Amino acid sequence: MFGIGFGELLLLLVIALIVFGPEKLPEVAKTLGKFYRQVRDYSDSLRETVERELNLEEFKKLNNIPDEVSQLVLPKEEVERRKKEVLERLKRKQAESEENGISPEKSEQASNINLDDGNNGGRKEREE
Repeated sequence: MFGIGFGELLLLLVIALIVFGPEKLPEVAKTLGKFYRQVRDYSDSLRETVERELNLEEFKKLNNIPDEVSQLVLPKEEVERRKKEVLERLKRKQAESEENGISPEKSEQASNINLDDGNNGGRKEREE
């Protein structure tokens, strides 16, 4: 306790007995005990407050995760719009190929590409 050995503690008690006298020594010890308890309570309260605040910061970070995830997920309408654009480009390329004399088999193979493989380019659809 406080790095004080038994001999040193005994010496402090003797000095306190001489300074305060036998009548006041119990009252002084009681006051010191109350003071020590208050200091300990304040330090415990401070520690709990710091821990609670740190946990609150972690909780705030966790609350931001859905916002970050929503930025990674495209809305269903956007996925459909992009799909339509790709299909239109594919049809234009197919028409250009036919105009340039590319065989219908190759053109047909190009038109049979299934863009609706459920992968959506590696992104998930967000339903709103």
